[in-house]
Amino acid sequence: MSSIPEWVEEIFEKYLTAEFTYLDGKIPRTIAVLPYYDARRKSIVITTSPAFYRKVACVKNDPRVSVLFSNSKYSGIEGNAVVLVQGVSRVFENIEENLHYIMNLMINYRDCWKKRVMEKMAEELRSAIVKRLMDWYVYRIIINVEPRRLLLWRDGNVENSPEVLEVLA
Repeated sequence: MSSIPEWVEEIFEKYLTAEFTYLDGKIPRTIAVLPYYDARRKSIVITTSPAFYRKVACVKNDPRVSVLFSNSKYSGIEGNAVVLVQGVSRVFENIEENLHYIMNLMINYRDCWKKRVMEKMAEELRSAIVKRLMDWYVYRIIINVEPRRLLLWRDGNVENSPEVLEVLA
């Protein structure tokens, strides 16, 4: 059992998008997400609108999930390392607490392109017109992913066998 290496944490923090997979019954579903990384808790944070509650219900039913970080574009990280996280999720549905938590995560992010994108999105979402017309989207449910196992391809070549790392719980 190991802790998460610093270079992997940098990927969690700086890769703009990831692919989140959960089980809908026995059917795996994969969606693109803009993940956050909580370095203090060593967890990946996925948010979703209450309007898309089905995935939340699925995750509550079976908390085993995965998050694939495979696109280094705009991250500022050299190379194209690929990291597959297999983990256990927990759902947090308190909208007010979630908003405060996400804002604090953004504030404490190291400066990078992803942080600037998130800040711009937050600025746009705070406008009165967006709050009024898109409140269904602005309110967020949190799916917190605690990594249990990492599959690492430092060179980005997933045709090779990955380095496997069991993560301390």
